[in-house]
Amino acid sequence: MATSTALHWSPAPPNVLKINVHGHSVSTPLSNDNSTGIGGIFRYSGYDMKLLTTGFIPGLTPLGNNL
Repeated sequence: MATSTALHWSPAPPNVLKINVHGHSVSTPLSNDNSTGIGGIFRYSGYDMKLLTTGFIPGLTPLGNNL
């Protein structure tokens, strides 16, 4: 059963780089046998995005992904 969580995001103060990261796992491995991954976004104040990245973490357990 899927769950939903309300999240709150606020932009960084002026002249500050804000980094948001997120780990995720799936109960059934994907076609490449990975079940965990990570994503990140780097933004300056406001909504000025500088970098967006995502990828899988091979060999990491779902518990390790959440630590």
